[in-house]
Amino acid sequence: LSIAGYLMERSGFPLAPALLGFILGPMAESNMNRMILGAKGELFSYLLHRPIFMGLVIFTLSPIIWKCVQNIRQLHAKRG
Repeated sequence: LSIAGYLMERSGFPLAPALLGFILGPMAESNMNRMILGAKGELFSYLLHRPIFMGLVIFTLSPIIWKCVQNIRQLHAKRG
C-alpha cells in the first residue's frame, strides 16, 4: 500500500479518494452481497422498485443525455 501511495503521489493522483475506497470498499462489497442474496435472483426488478436506485440512475444518466442533446443541437446549428 505504501508503494502504491508513493507512486500515486508522484503521479499527481489525490490520495484521499484512494484511502476512502480502501476503507469503505469492503463494507460496500459485503452490503452488495447481502442485497444480491435478498433479491433472490431477480436483481434488476428488485432494484427498479427502489427509489434510491432510480434516483442514482437518473442522476447518472442526466449529464450523458444532456451532452448528447447539446452535440445534436451543435450539429444542426452548423448545418442550418
